[in-house]
Amino acid sequence: TALEPGPAAADLVTNGAVPPETLSRDPEVGKAYVEDPLVWDSVPPEVMMNTLEIGQRARDAVPLIEIPVLLIHGVDDRLTDIAGANYVHTQLVITDKTLIGYEELLHEILNEPEKEHVIAEARAENASGWWDRPLPGVPAEMGTLASYAADANSLTDWAVSLVPGLLYPPVLSFRGL
Repeated sequence: TALEPGPAAADLVTNGAVPPETLSRDPEVGKAYVEDPLVWDSVPPEVMMNTLEIGQRARDAVPLIEIPVLLIHGVDDRLTDIAGANYVHTQLVITDKTLIGYEELLHEILNEPEKEHVIAEARAENASGWWDRPLPGVPAEMGTLASYAADANSLTDWAVSLVPGLLYPPVLSFRGL
């Protein structure tokens, strides 16, 4: 979670960009990040100015979560500290919640060399899948759609879209994509 900045977050503030070496221990991930045309060369000032408000909105929203939560975080993440994930875990009022910290993993734990282990552990943590549980306010057919996504092994079509919600500041609705 980005609720608690890590030591490399200072680079983000002073240089306006995410240091690519903080993302993953796999150098190809950092290289792909730098070469990605959809990644900002520097974070727009409007986004930086909204980070405190967004962080507070996220903190305020945590106790409102009513569905099962699995938090996974790299313990050696230098962009966001695992203390933010600990905060979320303790503030969740639900009982079906799990926090797993992965030693030596950085920010993008699903782009680390151990990603298959992380995915397998997440699946084992909740073998039936959250989609098998009745969730308040969620239509039953959503579980079926979610199970299709869980069983998918390739992406054949995609589209960029925004879902209106609490955590989207106005600036991201047109500049973040």
